[in-house]
Amino acid sequence: MAKTTSVPKRKVSSAGSKALRRPKKVSLARRKAAVRKPAVKKTVPVRKIVIKKTAPVQKKTVRPQPTPRRGSVQAPDQVKALAHEISQLALSKKAFDVSVLEIKNLSSVADYFVLASGATDIQVRAICHAIEDGLRAKGVKPHHVEGMAGATWVLLDYVDVVVHIMQPRARDYYALEELWADAPKEEVKD
Repeated sequence: MAKTTSVPKRKVSSAGSKALRRPKKVSLARRKAAVRKPAVKKTVPVRKIVIKKTAPVQKKTVRPQPTPRRGSVQAPDQVKALAHEISQLALSKKAFDVSVLEIKNLSSVADYFVLASGATDIQVRAICHAIEDGLRAKGVKPHHVEGMAGATWVLLDYVDVVVHIMQPRARDYYALEELWADAPKEEVKD
């Protein structure tokens, strides 16, 4: 005889029974709400940076041209005469080591430097006042005066001529004659 096997009966769960049920009718408004697309986040467009490769540029070695000086309207012979007049005014107040450097071919700062020494701060101020008063009588005023308070190094700027009046210690320390050694130098005596 044939053996018969029995298969146990399965229990139907409530979830399974729902799966077999017919779907409920949903209103049109609910269907549209379910179909709506979710909000899209706005994104900022990314800019692409493009670096163009170019051939290397060859640098030209061009010596810079000196810039024109402010207020320079005097003729070259007048400028030289002004430098010598300043040196004579400095000598009138017993300045020593008075020299004139011609720097017009080396720099655009000025045409001439007048260097003079005074033993003390009082003598340095006296030399400065003598130069200012002597040239002011002729209608020439300094463009700028620097260092009158300390009087170890006073600078008078007459645009084309720059006057340096120093005490000997400062003059030895800064050594402007050595700095401008390429410039023609003229010693001025009484």
